[in-house]
Amino acid sequence: ESSTNVVTGVHFLCLDHLTNGSSSKSSSSSEFVGKVIMTLDDDKEESDYVHYIELIARITEDGSESVVCNSWCYNSNCNITFNEFTGSEVRLQVSSFNKDGLVGRHAFSKWYNTEKHLSNTSINMPLKNVEWNEDKAAARFEYKPATSHEVPVCAFYVKYKNALSYEYKEVDFYLDHTKEVLVKNLDFNQNYSMHFVSSPNDTEGNVNVAVPACNKMVDDVTMCGETMHSEFIKQVLF
Repeated sequence: ESSTNVVTGVHFLCLDHLTNGSSSKSSSSSEFVGKVIMTLDDDKEESDYVHYIELIARITEDGSESVVCNSWCYNSNCNITFNEFTGSEVRLQVSSFNKDGLVGRHAFSKWYNTEKHLSNTSINMPLKNVEWNEDKAAARFEYKPATSHEVPVCAFYVKYKNALSYEYKEVDFYLDHTKEVLVKNLDFNQNYSMHFVSSPNDTEGNVNVAVPACNKMVDDVTMCGETMHSEFIKQVLF
C-alpha cells in the first residue's frame, strides 16, 4: 500500500480575497480564505486517512520555492487561509497518513498564478433543475468551472423576484463540496428572474427560471396543499 497514492487529485474549490487595514499600504494586509477539494482513490475509505496540506509558493523572478502555510485535513474537503503573495505562483501539496504512517507519494495541484487565477472570479452557476421542496418549489444550481484554472469566490448571494414582484429577495450562499445551491420557497406556476452576485461588478447574467404548476412536478397531488387537493377531488367526483 505504501506505493499507492491515497489522493489522486487536489485543487482549490473556491477562494475569497479579503483585504484588511487602513488606506496606508504599510498597515494593510490581504489574504485568501477558501476551500480545498481532494479526490481519493476509488478503493480508499475516507475515514482511514488524514492529510497534511502544504501550500508551496514559487517566486516568478528566481524560481525559488517555499512552504507558506500548512494544516491537517481529516476528510476530502478542508478550509484554507493564506496571505497574498505578489509576483508568485502557488500550488497545493498533500501527504496522506493512516494508523501506520505515511502512505504513498505526495499529491500536487497545478500551479496557480496568484494574480491571474486567484482574483475573485465570478461564479458560474447554471440551472440544474426545478424541484418540489417542503410544499414549495426550489431551483437547484450547479457550479460549472469555465476553465480548468478557474477559482471562483466562495461567498456570494442570489437576488431574485417573480413577474409579480417589484423588489428582489436576496439569499446568501457559500460554495461547498457539493458544488450546488438550492434557492427555496419559490411559488408554483411562476417565472423568476435570478441573478448571482459575487462582486460589485456583477451586473449581467440574469437566469430565467420557469416554475411549473405543482401537479406538473409531483405524482402525488396531496403534496400540493389543500387548494390543489380540493380542486383534484372536485374533478374526480364531478
